[in-house]
Amino acid sequence: MKNIPLKTAFLAASISVALGYSGLTAAYYSAEVVLDPAGNNANATDLAVVTCANGTDHFSAAVNDLSSPVSGLLVSLHIFTQNAPAGVNYMATVTDGVSGDGGWSDIASVYAGPGTYYLSVVKTNAGFRDITVGWDCRDANNNSTGISINVLQFQ
Repeated sequence: MKNIPLKTAFLAASISVALGYSGLTAAYYSAEVVLDPAGNNANATDLAVVTCANGTDHFSAAVNDLSSPVSGLLVSLHIFTQNAPAGVNYMATVTDGVSGDGGWSDIASVYAGPGTYYLSVVKTNAGFRDITVGWDCRDANNNSTGISINVLQFQ
């Protein structure tokens, strides 16, 4: 488990990893946050910029909705970069497909090497969501390569 400060915008995030999901190893960073604390913003979006160190092959992330189930209210995670080489996807998206089941989404990855990536988390409808996001920069052997994260927007 690794701990990093996430700026006050992430609300003194609780750091823990691999909460029942074998794909998120203890080498992933993670934070538990509240998306749309008032529950009235159907378009609430959290956005962070991530810088992956030299030696990085890809940036990966997943999301886990810890809230009570609400029909039609799902949480999605997006990864975007502008530094992808020709023929490589610039963006990946994954959704925690079961509202409030406590299980992780699949892992989304963008293979664009070292540099800047954007990580956003959105939801499909109005309503408070308590979520955990896991992320890391990885080399070709899936080892952590070092990361810097800065929150740009917290709703």
